[in-house]
Amino acid sequence: MAYTSGGRRSYLFGQLPIADAFLVWGNAVAVQPPLPTPGGWRGWFQLLSLAVAGLAAWWFRRPPARTKPVAAPEPAPAHTTPDNGEPLPW
Repeated sequence: MAYTSGGRRSYLFGQLPIADAFLVWGNAVAVQPPLPTPGGWRGWFQLLSLAVAGLAAWWFRRPPARTKPVAAPEPAPAHTTPDNGEPLPW
């Protein structure tokens, strides 16, 4: 939350002028050499990402597995009357 009064902008409800805080922070931080980073990891990461993307594309675009055809079930017997075994007229 910025607070502006008399052409001066400050933060923390007017208690902390931002420019002064930045200057103090910049002078208080110790200068350190940059940390060493392992080289060449970006190339390996990109190759691994490309391989994973290729495998995913192949997996989702491959044709479904073929299965053995299932035999059709036998047709149901015609409806018969319980007394003479003759088919019903309808």
